[in-house]
Amino acid sequence: MALSVLFSFVFASAMATAVHPATLGMTTPKPGCLWDGKMWPAGQQFKPDLCTFCRCVDGRAMCSVARCDPLQCIHYVRDPNQCCPKCPNAVHPATLGMTTPKPGCLWDGKMWPAGQQFKPNPCTFCNCVDGRAACAVADCAPPQCVDYVRDPNQCCPKCPNGSNCRAPDGTIIPAGKSVHINANTVCSCAGSGGFMMTSDALCSVTDHIVTPQVVN
Repeated sequence: MALSVLFSFVFASAMATAVHPATLGMTTPKPGCLWDGKMWPAGQQFKPDLCTFCRCVDGRAMCSVARCDPLQCIHYVRDPNQCCPKCPNAVHPATLGMTTPKPGCLWDGKMWPAGQQFKPNPCTFCNCVDGRAACAVADCAPPQCVDYVRDPNQCCPKCPNGSNCRAPDGTIIPAGKSVHINANTVCSCAGSGGFMMTSDALCSVTDHIVTPQVVN
C-alpha cells in the first residue's frame, strides 16, 4: 500500500511539469515566411514563379524579379519553363520600313508601354523603363493566427478573429487566454502583446482535476 502511494505521488509530480521547449533544451524556432498560402522555413530559397526569386529571412520574404530584355521581333515564343520569351526568327521593325518605337515591357504575355506603372498581382509593383520591368515585391509578416483568411484582391492575409494559436486537440485559443482542453491539461499561446512566437499552443499537465473552461 505504501509503495502504491509513493508511486502515485511521483507520477503526479512528473505530470505537473509544464511542457515548454526551453525545458527540453530546445530553442525557439525562427519564424518562417508565408507566401501564397504556403509556409517556407527560415533561410529557405524559393521561386514563387519563373521570374521571381525569394529567400526567407527573419519571417519576411526578400524577393527580386528577373527582367527580360526588349524583344527584337514581332512573333515571339514562350517556353513554359523559362521566364523570358524568345525570338525564333528575328524580324526587326526596320526591315519592314517601320520606325523603332520606344521598347515596351512584356510581362506574362501582355505588353506594357514605356513609362507605364502596373501591378501584375496584389504583391508586385512594376514600372516599365527602357524595355525592362523594374519591380518590387511586397512581403507579408507571418499571420498572428491559425484561422487567417486571404482576400484575392489583397497582398497579405488577415486575422478576422485576432491573434490566436492551436492546441493539440485542434482547439483555437485566443491570445492572452488559457484554456483547459481536458481535466488535466491547460494550454495558452506563446507570446505577448498579440505577437505569437508559434502557432502551436504551449500546454502543461497537472494532477489537479478541473472542469474544462476558459480562464480569464
